Amino acid sequence: MKDYFNDQIKRLEADRDYCVRALLAVSEATYINKDEILSSSRKDPISKARFMLYNLMSRHGFDDAEIGRIIDRHASTISYGIEQHKELMHENDDYATKYTNALNKIR
Repeated sequence: MKDYFNDQIKRLEADRDYCVRALLAVSEATYINKDEILSSSRKDPISKARFMLYNLMSRHGFDDAEIGRIIDRHASTISYGIEQHKELMHENDDYATKYTNALNKIR
């Protein structure tokens, strides 16, 4: 796992467990390695997995700036990813199924 991700979530002790569980749930649901999800790769499946992670964290109460600090991205990137997530949930059944699976893993 990226050191930056770990360092950032250590500062958020109460939410650290959720962040890690969300990352692992997305990794399991998408079959994409957690390091790839946290990478800067723009490959379609990896970006989509990242969008899922952004949305899960947003649902948990993190704002875009907080998510950006944790994942080492700009807040506008997080906002864009969450909007992409919403579109994919309506347009892509496979994506929606994987997201639902990830969501169920962390409940």
